[in-house]
Amino acid sequence: MTKFLLISVLILSQLSAQQESTTIPAAKPADEVSWLNLGLGFGAPGIAVSIDFNSSFKNNRINQYNFNFNEEFMLIGNTPPESVSSLAFLTGRYSKSKNWMTAFLGGAGIVTGYRRGDLISSGQGWFSPSEYKKDRFMALGVMGNFQVFFTPFSGLGIGLELFACLNPEVPNVSVLFSLQLGG
Repeated sequence: MTKFLLISVLILSQLSAQQESTTIPAAKPADEVSWLNLGLGFGAPGIAVSIDFNSSFKNNRINQYNFNFNEEFMLIGNTPPESVSSLAFLTGRYSKSKNWMTAFLGGAGIVTGYRRGDLISSGQGWFSPSEYKKDRFMALGVMGNFQVFFTPFSGLGIGLELFACLNPEVPNVSVLFSLQLGG
């Protein structure tokens, strides 16, 4: 009887070890993905560039690390141009269907840039702009981001982003045409 129990235990332990070695690790759930958005567009105060790293998880939640840069575009105008950069963390919700993804996020971040300060010299006429002192600023801002993407292929999408940054120095809004990579 003891030999039978010993052999049974050995056989069961061998089968168990074989089963553990052939077990395939569980894949990451489909709702836990990461992707990158690269955007170029326009807004106030001018040309806008945005890089977003997005990570989604359960219950249609999304986190985003966002870098946004806007600079005033002037062929003829007052100098220096105003510029705004922000680095932010946003969180929100997203919705995904077969070919579409939408998301709404809100958060906060650090805003820095240049704005026009005191008048240095006044321009005389249409083609001689006024010159201002260049003032650097840094502030905390509240950000919002709305995204709509057409995603015809896995890992690739095109879409629009509406980005807003409210801050006490130079509030800005941008509309960006974006490429979505990954996810």
